[in-house]
Amino acid sequence: SSCYGQTLSSLRAMVKKATSDDNTSKNTLSTLIIDTKTPNTMGRILHKIFNQTLVRREILGEAYVILAPVIIDDENGGKEGASSSSWRKVLVQRFRTEFEQFSPAHQANLFFNATTTEANANNHKYLEVATFSFGDKAFFEHL
Repeated sequence: SSCYGQTLSSLRAMVKKATSDDNTSKNTLSTLIIDTKTPNTMGRILHKIFNQTLVRREILGEAYVILAPVIIDDENGGKEGASSSSWRKVLVQRFRTEFEQFSPAHQANLFFNATTTEANANNHKYLEVATFSFGDKAFFEHL
């Protein structure tokens, strides 16, 4: 589809820009962040792109990190917002289970608790960052 082609072209342009800005010989991206505003349709396109080993190596190379922050609003028992963004965590998991099954490949979910004030004491927000790392033998030390 055209969204697939546009996304792949944009990723290739980012690689080209990143390498020209850094004056480095590394011709790949080292980090991909799937923003909280990224729609599910983009997740499906990214899955289709990175499911191809040659394209994944072209864009991400032999060592990279995928980060997918998810904001969880606990006002409704943690249910609000969690289901609409759970696809991000599933996509990160697929890097581990489908794309990069061999070491060094690591996955972690990091949780951050928001501070509460009396004004919002009944409404807790949490930030979860689904993390996948490929090619970093010292992943846990780098966390």
